[in-house]
Amino acid sequence: MLKNELVQILAILRANYPNVKIEKPEVMVNTWMLTLGCFTADAVKKSAELHMRTSKFFPTPAELRQNITRSKIEIETPPPKAIEAPKTDKARENYYLGELCKFVGLGYEEPDNNADLNLYNFLPYEQ
Repeated sequence: MLKNELVQILAILRANYPNVKIEKPEVMVNTWMLTLGCFTADAVKKSAELHMRTSKFFPTPAELRQNITRSKIEIETPPPKAIEAPKTDKARENYYLGELCKFVGLGYEEPDNNADLNLYNFLPYEQ
């Protein structure tokens, strides 16, 4: 990001928070460049817009960095894969029983050749 781009973003923020007094604008621009200079102007501007929508106080550079990082994580994290449901009733029953066992902290051994599950199949669950 260039200094003149940061100055424009600060002007937008200043217009939205008129009670904020900036006594030394050049010092502020230099310190904000140290903190936010590694990001693109577009990312910082979007972060500032988000902050203006959600906060009634003038942002700090740390708050803008947090918004940028949070949005990157949300955008770059792939959605979880869909779980395919088992086709037969017996397979579905065993699948859901296995998931329930994981949830409550038990494990189980898969039954041999479509045998019914019983209490002897259950073991402490370790992952």
